[in-house]
Amino acid sequence: MKKSILALSAAVAVSGLGFAGAANALAVFDVGSSTASEVQLAPSAVGHYLFTPYFTTQSQNNTLLSVVNTDTVNGKAVKVRFRGAANSDDILDFTLFLSPGDVWTASLKQGVNGLTEITSPDNSCTLPQDITNVPFRTGRLDQSLSDAALASHTREGYVEFLNMADVPPGSALYKNIKHVKGVAPCDLAAFADVLNTSVVTADEAREAGLDNPTDGLTGGWTILRLDNISTFSGTHTAVVATDGSLSSINGQPVSVAGNFAFSPQSDEPIGAAANVDNLSADPLLKGGAGAIIEPLWMDLPDMSTPLVNGYVADQQATDLSFVLAKAKVMNEFVSTLDGAVVPGDTDWVVSQPTRRYNVALDYNAASTAVARVFNPAITAYYTPGNTRVVDKGELGDLICLRGKFSGSDREEGGQDTSVSFSPAEAASAYCGEVFTLTFNRASSQVLSAALTNVPVALKINNAAPEAGWATFAPSSAPAGLPMTGFSAISLKDVANHGNYGYTYGHRW
Repeated sequence: MKKSILALSAAVAVSGLGFAGAANALAVFDVGSSTASEVQLAPSAVGHYLFTPYFTTQSQNNTLLSVVNTDTVNGKAVKVRFRGAANSDDILDFTLFLSPGDVWTASLKQGVNGLTEITSPDNSCTLPQDITNVPFRTGRLDQSLSDAALASHTREGYVEFLNMADVPPGSALYKNIKHVKGVAPCDLAAFADVLNTSVVTADEAREAGLDNPTDGLTGGWTILRLDNISTFSGTHTAVVATDGSLSSINGQPVSVAGNFAFSPQSDEPIGAAANVDNLSADPLLKGGAGAIIEPLWMDLPDMSTPLVNGYVADQQATDLSFVLAKAKVMNEFVSTLDGAVVPGDTDWVVSQPTRRYNVALDYNAASTAVARVFNPAITAYYTPGNTRVVDKGELGDLICLRGKFSGSDREEGGQDTSVSFSPAEAASAYCGEVFTLTFNRASSQVLSAALTNVPVALKINNAAPEAGWATFAPSSAPAGLPMTGFSAISLKDVANHGNYGYTYGHRW
């Protein structure tokens, strides 16, 4: 099949988030043949669930994504969800069907109206079917913001890829997603059994062509800066369902089948058809008829939807936060002056992919004092004591952390940083589910980050060091916080007209 991860344009079309009013749909959250007893991060970067720490379409940046199905027997039914960097709101989601051994690619760019747009030149099946210049949605964002501010909230965020179910050989569904001479049929009528909202058992799901989800998903991301052709890249972080045993070859967790987690790509309300409190730890979706956001079928699954036999969503979210938790993150930086022989700049990305399941922001709350909505079942990480709501002006309210930043040059010299903030009363506030840190610059020079960017001014002996290493540690977090991310370093070879970018994952 013909694939091109660098394809950044295609014919103009518009696609939606879901199928309005789809009838006779199928949803299955049954245990089936699952033997999973826990979830772990997969050192192999192959798993049931994946997440991308950061995407951006700010300024001249595009983001390229790939997802690989390394399972050469079964297809995969995958939920793809993009969340905003500020408060992790859903800004686009759809369903992707991967055939055995398949690769799906897509690119993100900033559209003429400022919204992020996604295009996929791929022949894999998706619901909705056409993904060409599809703009991200703003309906779940703070509706009091201006159109320009809403658009800015779509230009930075992170991504979830969730295997909802396997598609084993032999069914009509399998034949519809299996590539023939490089192209899958993708007949919409053949998706009828998986486009309705009847909650079914595992056996009934198998009759429709689905089976318990196994691992096999992997892939990568690349941020491509078009004005200087520098790139920053990495692999998706993988989550695997396991029975607790370890491989005799390398000691990695042994992957097993997880619970079904299939939900149709429909914008119909779930209502009483399923107990959302057991299927999502998102505090804005919990609460039955009293939920702050009315849950729709397309809202499921999320990272907290249980893969583990016997779990509810709160337990899975807690376990994921535990395996991601760190007391601090460390990394390297380069920060040289513009007149240097090789000018260099650094941005850090700190991503907290499970914060949403601990605390979220209610945009309709009476005041910022009550805007934070906590999940009372998850108390170890984000609390009223270590988070606050900060008014970021035209960008609206954000949930923020307090923390300490310190660094050292390459010659053992080191001291704590001073940090620049606006407004001043937000000092020590690191805001957003994904936030970026810019070294010794007033604004981001590498990723053009703007939504949740914090400039940090590192001084050693009253001078800015040109290179070294630094540490970020959140305050009042005895269990650590679920953090991941990377350092993006840009170098310019002025003499030879070259631009270079390299990426280091955080250490801890």
